[in-house]
Amino acid sequence: ASELGAKTAAATLVEAGADGRAHPVTRYGPLYIACYHGHLDIAQLLLTHFPESVQQETVEKWLPLHAACIGGHPALVTLLLDYPYPEHLLSVYTDVTGKWQYRFAFDVNARDASGQTALYVACTLGNAAVVDAILSHTVPVYQ
Repeated sequence: ASELGAKTAAATLVEAGADGRAHPVTRYGPLYIACYHGHLDIAQLLLTHFPESVQQETVEKWLPLHAACIGGHPALVTLLLDYPYPEHLLSVYTDVTGKWQYRFAFDVNARDASGQTALYVACTLGNAAVVDAILSHTVPVYQ
């Protein structure tokens, strides 16, 4: 359902008790797949029911944010960055200088197995709209 964009099927599965767990080998979860394929409505549905799935890494250490960047979907990048995650999912992350910290549901500067951030991926793929979506997102920082 996440791959094909079948919102009715996805909603029916969620209502029937399906969960947002990732595949045991690839670690690709429904949210990651929806983000990669550009299915905004399904990603919204999955975040509503399984907000913790935004933290699921694949075997390549990609997050759903990486998937939205790889797939070239700025609206999904915006959804993932602006979604009102529950307080219990927020963690403290420190920038590379060690000077600044921020609270968020996932590390927006997370690096994949090759050391690439989602922003790097978006720049490498030359998708200006995705780069703009990432750079327009701000979070409060503190020392």
